[in-house]
Amino acid sequence: MDHPTWLTMNEKAFEALPRSGRSPYLGQVLARALRSHLAVVPPETSLRAKPILLRLRPPLPLRLRVYLFRATQHASERQAGTFRIQLSVGEQVPHTEPRRFKFDRSDNVRCLLAGYHSNLRTFILWDADMQDIGEGYPFSKGVQAPPGVLFRAVARGIAEEERQLRRPNRMETIIAARPDCLAEAIERRVALSIRSISGEAIPGC
Repeated sequence: MDHPTWLTMNEKAFEALPRSGRSPYLGQVLARALRSHLAVVPPETSLRAKPILLRLRPPLPLRLRVYLFRATQHASERQAGTFRIQLSVGEQVPHTEPRRFKFDRSDNVRCLLAGYHSNLRTFILWDADMQDIGEGYPFSKGVQAPPGVLFRAVARGIAEEERQLRRPNRMETIIAARPDCLAEAIERRVALSIRSISGEAIPGC
């Protein structure tokens, strides 16, 4: 089966491709990181969407709805160097004021909440089940990750760090991973997200 050129070209050539305002760059980075696990290569139009629906091979979920955002650093964050994304999409929760949103879990498709920092070339995976628990999240909610977890992932391939959430009052494990370790990170993220709901123990990686 023929694959699009952007999926198979080397990293230097891919990063040199011209980008427009509607570029599917983030989606392409995601697909490239998972190319050996793709059951179906997503069309370029779907890679511009939020969320991106991926069809994958085991041991990854057969279908995954990925909410992928560009991760940035803001000097205004309380912890210096913190990375963050802003949740600008979702399914509106009826009868909420101000409006609140949840991730789309229709057809029993698992959601993945992720950020990508292009300079560090590193993904961040949050617990989607914990981020929209209860009545959901407000539009443009900021979701943060401490800098150390990204820097450790750059050095080691994959890293984890726990942080205390205020709403809900629970511990969340954040995972960061280089593209070559993303499949492993997704497996770990799914296991930890199941634990956050069920309370079951998951072995350390």
